Amino acid sequence: GLLVYSTCSLEPDENEERCASFVERSNGEFHLEPVPSGITNGAPIETLHPVPGVENCVFRSWPPQTGMDGAFAARLRRRSDAA
Repeated sequence: GLLVYSTCSLEPDENEERCASFVERSNGEFHLEPVPSGITNGAPIETLHPVPGVENCVFRSWPPQTGMDGAFAARLRRRSDAA
């Protein structure tokens, strides 16, 4: 299955850190997927506070760069070989 985690927050502890913690606690059942090409509509994919394993796997709408409200999204996929 696919789980999309999305917030209207730009705080790393509510976003990257929460995703990394979820993946770690899933004991390999879930992993972060890279952001699909085209989903960002040219907006940069960036992580303000890099968290190991999260690089290039999150979308952040940074208002000064995108002209949109601040937002965060990540795709977490359940591994097919998970029990």
